[in-house]
Amino acid sequence: MSSSAKRKARQRREKVAMLRRAQRKRCGSCGRRLAPVGARCSAANRPTLDHVVSRAAGGANALGNLLVMHHRCNHAKADRSPNGCELLMLAAANARLGL
Repeated sequence: MSSSAKRKARQRREKVAMLRRAQRKRCGSCGRRLAPVGARCSAANRPTLDHVVSRAAGGANALGNLLVMHHRCNHAKADRSPNGCELLMLAAANARLGL
């Protein structure tokens, strides 16, 4: 793996860890607990990054537009507009991050 690929992977891990703390280790959609980092879990419960405003709709790839969600919740959301729960979680996470 090249040094730039390693740097990007490290930055992604740090971003996910920061978001998990800001969300108090809760899914950005359903509010249930996320699996601990490195824990074995089903594919449906695997934590994934979600763009609240989808990239296809012009959403940024910035912390202020990202939430950590269960894979199943992220898949169910697809590229639709965020609902009230997701917007509340995003606002709370952004406030904790100082954004």
